[in-house]
Amino acid sequence: MLEEELRIGLPIQGIIKYYIYSFLELLPSQEVKINSYDDHVKISSYNLIKVYTNAFKRIIDRIEKSKNIYKSLIPLSSNDNKIIKKVGEELGIAKADIYEMIQQYVKNLDNGKYSIVDLSNALYPFSIGTYSVPSVFNIEFYGFTRGAYFDGKYDFKYKLNLHTLMILIAGFINARCLRFRKKGESISVLIFPPSFNEVKDFVPKNKEEWISIQYLIENEAQKQAITSIYPIEAFILWLLINLPEEVTSTVNLYLVAISEPAGLNPASPMTDFFIPMRTLSLLMEDFLKGLKDREDYKEKLNKYLLKPALRYGILKKEKEDQLYEEEAMRYVKLLFVASQKNRLSERIELLNLSSRKYLLLLKKSTIKESEEKLAKLHSMMSHIAGKLIKSY
Repeated sequence: MLEEELRIGLPIQGIIKYYIYSFLELLPSQEVKINSYDDHVKISSYNLIKVYTNAFKRIIDRIEKSKNIYKSLIPLSSNDNKIIKKVGEELGIAKADIYEMIQQYVKNLDNGKYSIVDLSNALYPFSIGTYSVPSVFNIEFYGFTRGAYFDGKYDFKYKLNLHTLMILIAGFINARCLRFRKKGESISVLIFPPSFNEVKDFVPKNKEEWISIQYLIENEAQKQAITSIYPIEAFILWLLINLPEEVTSTVNLYLVAISEPAGLNPASPMTDFFIPMRTLSLLMEDFLKGLKDREDYKEKLNKYLLKPALRYGILKKEKEDQLYEEEAMRYVKLLFVASQKNRLSERIELLNLSSRKYLLLLKKSTIKESEEKLAKLHSMMSHIAGKLIKSY
């Protein structure tokens, strides 16, 4: 059997290429070779249609695992919904049902409706088709071209076809790992490989069961009821503490948070940043090793420090709870630096701050329940700072 090839076009700019990278994670690494070029990626395999189809079957499995987490598989504005409905009609589906569309697309692939030639002609070069791009895939142009002195027009527009849109849909579903509300907006958090060269680091090493890194994050976030990614230091520490070491020591992450579309409002960018997990896991090696030796400290850090810090500013709450969360947030920012190598002065600062606050509370004749919680936090941070100083 001859090796088959499929080229998937890459856009010249924009976040869209990261959705394609996310889709590439779904391809079984032991059955496929992937190479990157200036304007496309080339996939090679001895049974390419089967490999391509299995990527969408993995997305169906991901949907089954996560179906109760998200309000919709792909958040859509009213205009986006019209686009998806037209794509559904091409698949013989009357309504804009993303799950049903993916299932039908897989059936068509299994039944031989699309050949390698069909896919090749549709997927390269990138912008081939008649469909406009839903706003979640094109947030730069929808989000950054709405402001003072903007006349509502821009010349650079992509047009897509069924196959490209299905790849982007699969890439979005795979990349999304968290959803939360902030100031009346729904925020979706997406995790991508930062570059093509790092796609391979996202491919699970366990060949028996395919589990994406994004699903690991999603699953742990659901178990712990994580409600935000801010402050980012708290979220990064949470990732380093709660993800398996084989993940944190081998991957870097590109995180994108988008404000979901609603009604006539399109999706818009909230924030994006690169998380150098590999570097941080080395810089925080002593701190992370200490947590492995004391599993109870991992639980305490999550409960008393990271989760309260990540709740800060999300919901209105009692004054005492707000004060606790503010304290947790300050500690997180200091710990993020102090836990890294060669940071003795910050470790001493953390020890002095936490010890002083703990002793001031102990001197009080009566301690409120809210102050007891703060005392536990100060004591824990003092103990961690002492351990970090000893390991210096």
